[in-house]
Amino acid sequence: MNVSVDAVAKSAYTVYSYNAALPTTNKTLDDLGFASNTITINQPSGGTSTITVDTTKDTLATLAAKINADKSTNVTASFNDATGQFSLVSKNTGEGQVTLSTFGNFTADPKDGVDAKATINGITYKQASNTFDMNGINFTVRNQTSSSDPTTVSVKTDTTTILNTIKSFINDYNTLIGTINGKLGEKTYRDFMPLTEDEKSEMKESQITMWEEKAHSGLLKNDNILSGLVSQMRIATMADYQTKTNLTSIGITTGDYTTQGKLVIQDENKLKEAIEADPQKIIDMFTKAAPTGTKVTADMSGVGIFQKLTQFTMTALKQLSEKAGTLTTSSDTTADFIENSLLSDTIRSMKNRETDLAARLSDKETQYYKKFTAMETAINKMNTQSSSLSSFMN
Repeated sequence: MNVSVDAVAKSAYTVYSYNAALPTTNKTLDDLGFASNTITINQPSGGTSTITVDTTKDTLATLAAKINADKSTNVTASFNDATGQFSLVSKNTGEGQVTLSTFGNFTADPKDGVDAKATINGITYKQASNTFDMNGINFTVRNQTSSSDPTTVSVKTDTTTILNTIKSFINDYNTLIGTINGKLGEKTYRDFMPLTEDEKSEMKESQITMWEEKAHSGLLKNDNILSGLVSQMRIATMADYQTKTNLTSIGITTGDYTTQGKLVIQDENKLKEAIEADPQKIIDMFTKAAPTGTKVTADMSGVGIFQKLTQFTMTALKQLSEKAGTLTTSSDTTADFIENSLLSDTIRSMKNRETDLAARLSDKETQYYKKFTAMETAINKMNTQSSSLSSFMN
């Protein structure tokens, strides 16, 4: 790109000089000829802002402090007591003036702001800011150049940033797949069942912690949802993005069987060369989105790895949520289960079974009470008859 700078944007400013004899030290604004307690600041853009003062108490020094403390004024004020001068400078660059509506017994010397003007590849740009954006390139104008000797700007892709981003992705990916594989192979301690409140009351805190760690261990062992996710992740990362273009072709492979699918940069020079040769292709290999409404599969070509992994992990989270009955956005273990989840159905089924068994137990108790009552009545009747016979025989 050929760039020439015809003008650098500058801020408008105004210097106010005291017309009477010096000094102005400790003189109030009223002494200096200010007639109003409201001072309006006229901005280069045409807008205004106001400052409220007390002309009987405020001085030029306190006026400057009030202006600088109020961010809405968008100006910077300075006061030099030795010269009796007060200056006002706009914080923004660009054409226009910055002035005060009233400034007592002072003479104003305003200097207009200047717009930046630059010619990039033959096209002239003029604006208040010194920053230009063209074709994704950000230019900051700092000095004026000769129109006969423009500056040539060469654009090169920042391969280092792309490489570091890929390395960061690999680290995060390996952490995730390592965590999932750890849960899938976690040991189960079947002798450590969940503790009741009564059991906890008889144990020390350290014993409860150790017991619950054992009880929780292996809850996701060989879980089919997580197993399916790992399988999809491994296929998605190593599948072809385009014909014969995949992670392996740019120097990234999976480790040996002990790493369980973790990624390794086997040849960093090969990866750098691939980025330098066609950076957009490498970016697309990771970030290319699928067409709207398309069902993404692990081996689908033309879809970026990030897109695939995002969809697979979100699907797995939803499935786990439906199974566990907890929200995907919360880790609160005390929250109510989702009504239509597998665990909710299981809990409801167990409670219904408990109610049915309690009813059957009650029925059995009633039956036995009736039988025992009948038997007791019969025994009492027999005892009465036996007593009568015994009396008759005597």
